[in-house]
Amino acid sequence: MSDEEVTKEMLFDLFRKNKRIIQSKKLGLMKKQEQLDKQTSQIADLEMEGIVKDRIIAKKAVSENNPLKEDSVNLFSKRFHEFMEEKKSEITPAFYNFHKLVLRFFIEICEDKNLIEYKRSDSNLYRNTILELPKYPANWKKYFATTKVSEVLEKNKKLKRDTVSKTTFNKKHLAVLVPFFKWGIKQGYVDFNIFDDMTSDLTTKEKHIKRKEKRPSFSIEELNTIFNSENFTNRHKDLVYYGPLILLFSGLRFGELGQLKLKDIVEHNGILHFDLTGNDKSLKTVSSYRLVPVHDELQKIGLLKYVEERLKQSKNPEEYLFDISYNEKTKTYDSRRILRLFESFKEQGTLRKNIVVHSFRHSFRNKLVESGVDSETISMAMGHEGNEKNLRMAKTYNDGLIKKIQSERVLTLKYEGLELSHLYV
Repeated sequence: MSDEEVTKEMLFDLFRKNKRIIQSKKLGLMKKQEQLDKQTSQIADLEMEGIVKDRIIAKKAVSENNPLKEDSVNLFSKRFHEFMEEKKSEITPAFYNFHKLVLRFFIEICEDKNLIEYKRSDSNLYRNTILELPKYPANWKKYFATTKVSEVLEKNKKLKRDTVSKTTFNKKHLAVLVPFFKWGIKQGYVDFNIFDDMTSDLTTKEKHIKRKEKRPSFSIEELNTIFNSENFTNRHKDLVYYGPLILLFSGLRFGELGQLKLKDIVEHNGILHFDLTGNDKSLKTVSSYRLVPVHDELQKIGLLKYVEERLKQSKNPEEYLFDISYNEKTKTYDSRRILRLFESFKEQGTLRKNIVVHSFRHSFRNKLVESGVDSETISMAMGHEGNEKNLRMAKTYNDGLIKKIQSERVLTLKYEGLELSHLYV
């Protein structure tokens, strides 16, 4: 081996030796850093544990030294009744009754304890149990022969009736329990709100189903079932008889139907219309003040004759077309008389459970779209809330009322396969 080769070999050995030393030092530093990080984490955990313990001890001391939180006076049931009495004048009777239902459910599910004893696990238990309960507690006695939560849960495993939705839990149950615990904190009865951030989010699939099922249109089969039933054809000619047919062939909102008076069938451009333009109306949007064509089918079933007879009897055109109760607190008209007509069909399975009174309006719009009626005409007839801009523009150039050609297009509405001839007079 030459001198030059020897020198190179010595340099390589030195380089390899230095590299091993550097790697060894680096590994040592890494181990020290890991130990340091571990110690830091342990110190942080101990500090946090100490903080948490201090908070728990502080809260416990507050609770123990506060006579308002003693077991004998701070039961959930006692405080909830106080809350209900305080809120009674601020909420509707229906919502007040729902508070009573929540009170019963909560006690059956989570027991009646001192408010300070409830934890997040209790609110989770309440939510999970409610979401397993069948809908419509008023019908539990009929279907389950009991109203006790545990027994209904067990029996519904076999019956498999539809259960409470996440939307109902969010909008109704949380609307009671979140304010209650907030109120309890302000009163000094409890330290924290176990229902904070409890909203149950819908999955993508649930949102899709909800969007599809929300206020659906009637099928022709469902309409024939209703209008051809003895329960409908043999009834007195009143709201439950004419109301559904008017809604189906005019697209009126139920609140608009409730405000129609005997004087509100008028002629416009040689065509009869329902007149919703009066100052005596209180409607949803500016666009809602409109004229809506009276369909030929409504004339065939005797609506005009009904109005004439009412006018002869009362001699007062200011009388309402139908006697519909109005709730001052909720600012809504009571549609339960029509909903009761639906119930028997729903129980028989001939009418979908998610069909509501507003479904008539959806049916009207969908049939106009299927018939090729233009969107502006549909908006004018239905008083869509998104039509204010168009309405203002229309009033700039004309009176803003539906035009004759638009009324004629609306009157082309047909429900193919719907049989109403047996109702003609």
